[in-house]
Amino acid sequence: MDPNARAAANRQFFNDRAVGWSERCWGDKLRAGGLEAKLERLFAAAAIPAARRILDVGAGDGFLVPFLLPCLAPDAILTEVDVADQMIAENQKRHPDPRLRFLVADASSLATADRYDAILAFSCFPHFADHAGTIRHLGGLLAPGGRLAVCHLQSSAEMNHFHRGAHPEVSNHELPAAVALARLFTAADLTVAAAVDEPGFYLVLGQRPNS
Repeated sequence: MDPNARAAANRQFFNDRAVGWSERCWGDKLRAGGLEAKLERLFAAAAIPAARRILDVGAGDGFLVPFLLPCLAPDAILTEVDVADQMIAENQKRHPDPRLRFLVADASSLATADRYDAILAFSCFPHFADHAGTIRHLGGLLAPGGRLAVCHLQSSAEMNHFHRGAHPEVSNHELPAAVALARLFTAADLTVAAAVDEPGFYLVLGQRPNS
């Protein structure tokens, strides 16, 4: 499937499931505990507390927002972007904080003059058709010294096993092993700061050179 067709299919799939998405996906896990520590690990690695301009890619209904906002300075701007307009509508309803900006767009081709200190692709990367192109494009949206983090709260093996047993629309959406994704970061001229692929946590972190 070509990238435009896949983006359209993703849009429909996630629009149909926008209402109550975070509760269905994360509610039981949050109540069981342990997610907060993993998110703190992600935010520390991505230098979120020091960032002033943050892009949350594939943001959905804003699962990350309540965890991100306490980390941010009063003058920081958090931009939530998702291809599914209904996800962004739910996100806006749930999170009225003035530091938030909302965009309906395919992040792999997002046209913007803004440059970001941190870009988070949390629990969404398998849904992008062109992995190399997406990393190259997002890397180009980083400010000098900015960091791009692709993160899941499962290993690549766990994530791919889950998708294979999920809805047919996403059953072939795969997350590369961290070492393979790290090579795409290097090819996009990002310095790889971390490549972690372990049970319950996945993180590939790249940094744009300062000059």
